[in-house]
Amino acid sequence: QLLVEGRAVDRTQFAADPEHPRTTSSVVGLLGADMRQVRMVKTAAEFARVASERTFAAEVVVGNCQSTAEIKAYASEVASHVLAAGAAEFFEAILESHGFQPREFCGSQLNRVRGTLIVRGTAAKQGDDRIEESRDLFCATCTSDDLQRASEEVCRQLNAHVCVTLASAAPPAALADAHQLHVRLVECARRVMVQCKPKQLWIEGGRTASSIVRSLGWQRLIAESCFGDGVVGLKPDAPLAPALVVKPGSYRWPSA
Repeated sequence: QLLVEGRAVDRTQFAADPEHPRTTSSVVGLLGADMRQVRMVKTAAEFARVASERTFAAEVVVGNCQSTAEIKAYASEVASHVLAAGAAEFFEAILESHGFQPREFCGSQLNRVRGTLIVRGTAAKQGDDRIEESRDLFCATCTSDDLQRASEEVCRQLNAHVCVTLASAAPPAALADAHQLHVRLVECARRVMVQCKPKQLWIEGGRTASSIVRSLGWQRLIAESCFGDGVVGLKPDAPLAPALVVKPGSYRWPSA
């Protein structure tokens, strides 16, 4: 079973994701496989024994893991004939097991400056609305079909407020609605970036960040700072590009 902070994943906000709803917490079900294809191991030591066989009875080996220490233990047992799969933390642990060390840039302060555009594209409902409690922030919603008018309004508000958040007007009722809202939000954000060139761009939601970056033609991003778990400052390798901060939708903004 895949658990998030002790709860089955299909009983968390991931169950309500409009594009990839998690309707089961079964690891085998999430992989779209059956038990003949998957072998479950309980410890890194057991995984090491399985990996040493070189010929797996199953196509996929899944390890039980619930801490950073356990992730590192599994990573140290990934042999050259094993194709590793997993999240970023797992690959970071694999690199460390080969002697690479992460660049120390975490703990930076996230500073709001006048002309900060915050695009909230995530479908995850975190209940983390602290970012909207600030008195120096204006909240805009992409409600108009006239994207030019909507982007001009956001630009006006950017001149009057330190931060402006741009979000879809309402939660999508269906997958098709979610796609249309996503497309409109990305296009509105792109127009704002072209028209009034904000000093900073903060994006909440990985898919939204990817789409906006692509729409602006940015092809190379340089990691500059880390403001908290998963909240990263990037510098687009493009003329006059603003400071870029990205955050996964299911993560929290740092309390500061």
